[in-house]
Amino acid sequence: MTKWNRVGAGAAFAAFLGSTAIYADVTAQQVWDSWTGYYTSFGYDVSIGAQNMDGDTLVVTDAVFTSTMPEGKGSAVITVPEIRLKEVGDGTVDVVTSEVIPMDVTTQEDDETVKMAMTLRQTDTLTKVSGTPDNMAYNITAPMMAVEMGEVVTNGDAIPVKVRVALTDSSGTYAVDTASGSQIKSDFSSARMDFTVSGADPESSTTFNLNGDLVDLKMLGDFVLPANIDMNDMAAALNLGLKMTGNFTYGAGQYMMDFDGPDGAGKINASADTGKLDFAMSKEGLHYGAGGTNTKMEMAVPDMPFPINAAIDETLVSFAMPLAKSSDPAPFAATLKLVGVSVSEELWAMFDPTAQLPHDAATLIVDLAGTATLLADIFDPAMASADTPPGELNSLDVKAVQLTAAGAELTGNGAMTFDNSAGAPVPLGAIDLKLVGANALMDKLVAMGLLPQDQVMGARMMLGLFAVPTGEDELTSKIEFKKGGSIYANGQQLQ
Repeated sequence: MTKWNRVGAGAAFAAFLGSTAIYADVTAQQVWDSWTGYYTSFGYDVSIGAQNMDGDTLVVTDAVFTSTMPEGKGSAVITVPEIRLKEVGDGTVDVVTSEVIPMDVTTQEDDETVKMAMTLRQTDTLTKVSGTPDNMAYNITAPMMAVEMGEVVTNGDAIPVKVRVALTDSSGTYAVDTASGSQIKSDFSSARMDFTVSGADPESSTTFNLNGDLVDLKMLGDFVLPANIDMNDMAAALNLGLKMTGNFTYGAGQYMMDFDGPDGAGKINASADTGKLDFAMSKEGLHYGAGGTNTKMEMAVPDMPFPINAAIDETLVSFAMPLAKSSDPAPFAATLKLVGVSVSEELWAMFDPTAQLPHDAATLIVDLAGTATLLADIFDPAMASADTPPGELNSLDVKAVQLTAAGAELTGNGAMTFDNSAGAPVPLGAIDLKLVGANALMDKLVAMGLLPQDQVMGARMMLGLFAVPTGEDELTSKIEFKKGGSIYANGQQLQ
């Protein structure tokens, strides 16, 4: 994890270097000094070829930022040919960097050495810095910024992989408060992002090409970095007050990919109306969420006589969990939503050629919340080799469960607490379930030859034990977990 944290920091540094969206002050020298001090604190080695004042402009040439990973696991080297910091005369500083900035990343894992050469290209990018020494503000405009990679070299063998990600008409603001540690708030937007990826595998003779775009991108961020913390010790950094939050949204997006190989050629086209990604991490916990609306996909793959079409009206994956050791229960949550999942009639025809099943869109929803007590910090290195669970489950709230498909629907909810005194958590509570349309679905599956009649009879006997009829082809069940580990279904003891 440390290796990729450092590589990711280098990549992020290169992407934002053109905007100089880090520390700054009201004079050119203060901008440069705070910049170098910031990256030195993160373990970068900073060197320059020369530093001179040219009238009202501080010119830094051949600036090299090098990050070496622990235990010789690799390095990231970013070279900036020129940085110009101009004192405008009204208390602000205009910062401009070279239009081409190379970055070389090397990783070493066991006997494998991987080298990646990347380049940041930009046009007319300008950052205007204002404010006070303890509270800097940045206004950034970037008509075009692009990150490119030409190939990946593994143990001396070049793998032809090309990557290009470009942002158009970008602008944003950064506010940097250094009165106590550092707090950086950002608000960045781009009219459009275009991306292309192509590559080939010489061993399998497989090639692929992918290109796509997103529009109306918006990014919000808040980063609190307390003074004198070590980012390589994430557990300690969080306990000292490290906080990170981010929110990324976009409008319509699409991508197209074609591939070819020994098994044949194919294509994949996909699109979505909107998308989002949000992230937060602090001592209080970790949160991650991603989702989209009106996602569509069309695939043409070898050995399939027709294209495969699929669509999802709404997708959402999110979770939240505690990170820090605590004697008190802390909240967690997890949500999965796949709403309105549909496939083409050609695909249905492979399983249901006589159209006996309803072909309505399917839905899967699982929404959970609860509390847990962590017995150790999640980022503590000792956790990796621990033989005991990292914590105890205290409560679980099944807020909603729904599975709708082929004319049947299962729904449920409930709540439980857990007794951990015996080691393994013992539940105490109840879950209510409702199943509609199951008998009709089983009858149709038998008629289609997909299920044997004896298995359906066994399934109906099991349903009779766990559920009671409450309507036409409708069953309900109340599963209760009581003291001593006993389990009841509709008042009948099962364990």
